[in-house]
Amino acid sequence: MKRIILTMVMGMVVMAGFAQEKQEKQEREDNRLGWNVSIQGGVLCSINENTHAASFGDLLTSGVAIGMGYDFTHSFGIRGQFTYGRNVSGTNVKESGRQLTLYKFNDVSLFGDAIFNLSHMCSRDFRKNFAFELKGYVGLGCVFADDYDAMKQGFYQGMVKDNGQTVLGMRFGFIGDWHVSQALSIYGDLGLTGYTDGFNGVNTGTWLDMRPSLMLGVTYHF
Repeated sequence: MKRIILTMVMGMVVMAGFAQEKQEKQEREDNRLGWNVSIQGGVLCSINENTHAASFGDLLTSGVAIGMGYDFTHSFGIRGQFTYGRNVSGTNVKESGRQLTLYKFNDVSLFGDAIFNLSHMCSRDFRKNFAFELKGYVGLGCVFADDYDAMKQGFYQGMVKDNGQTVLGMRFGFIGDWHVSQALSIYGDLGLTGYTDGFNGVNTGTWLDMRPSLMLGVTYHF
């Protein structure tokens, strides 16, 4: 008897869940397509040839970004994003013969991203009205790095002599987007960017300087 009652209760719970999901599908309007603007900020982590000897906490810095995007369909959109970031690297111990000294530098970048709505693409009925969506993106950009603290401190050996560096960047990541309303969404952006060598002021060692990031942002859809 207990098993029968438990089975009935579980069945009612499942049916209620399906009914709630169906009601949500019916009540929510389709998420907006077209233009959107966004602003985000968060934590960056520098990974390059001279940071392995530093602690994780020393490598954390911050960054902000503003962007404009366009959703062509519920599956695919694009985004242009202007970013300012603060970075950490270390003096070239092997070539300079000196003890590792961490230094910071700034960068500004412009990226173009292709964005894929994974929730829509993987849903059975290609839903268009998710309250929460998971998206993936890949992008290319141009990055200008400047204001190396190490240059000011005189650690020139093993460093690029010219202060400013313009390099290419490649990135990919995931976006978790929560639609508060038809016009407003709050999101988290977890990404990984690779920069061609010289981004951190050191032109030896690995051919890519890496930077994972975790950002929180707000998007306005119009």
